[in-house]
Amino acid sequence: MIKNSVLQEKIGWTPHPAQVEIIGSNSREIVICAGRRFGKSAVCGYFVVKTFLEGLLEIRKGKKDSVKIWIVAPSYDLARKVFEYVIRFLRAYDKRFDTYVGDRPFPQLKINESIWIQCRSADEPKSLLGEELDLLVIDEAAQISKTIWFDKLMPTTASKTRQGRTIFISTPVGKNWFYDIYMQNKE
Repeated sequence: MIKNSVLQEKIGWTPHPAQVEIIGSNSREIVICAGRRFGKSAVCGYFVVKTFLEGLLEIRKGKKDSVKIWIVAPSYDLARKVFEYVIRFLRAYDKRFDTYVGDRPFPQLKINESIWIQCRSADEPKSLLGEELDLLVIDEAAQISKTIWFDKLMPTTASKTRQGRTIFISTPVGKNWFYDIYMQNKE
């Protein structure tokens, strides 16, 4: 386990108190329902980096064989908002990660077929099938259809063996499936 204070110093990022509270959560589902300028993308970028680096340590110790993370949004442009923080933080951690960053067929950091961070777009639902993830970040979740969440995305972290986590980030947009998940996790 990587200590938060050590990682934050190494990447040059200091979370504000509300972000510290989010980072301290051990829940498999984290819902961040906040307005603009809260730092949702930054805190999710941090979660991605921490999950990725801890996964790499687990691989080195022989405790697991892959690290798979998706950042999903209604479009690739929106998914890049979190991904830009991921790249910035990983570059600060170790510039060698730059070698693995690419943009084809989608923005990603790919070390090999089983160790990667990928951006995915919810407007391409077929591309959201078949993976089992360590972490799923859904940006602008309220803008994604309920069907895509339940049929395509929810199963990616449902495995009991991998124990994947999901982070939902969005600004509120009416009372849809995101609102329901927000209310369930608020209790």
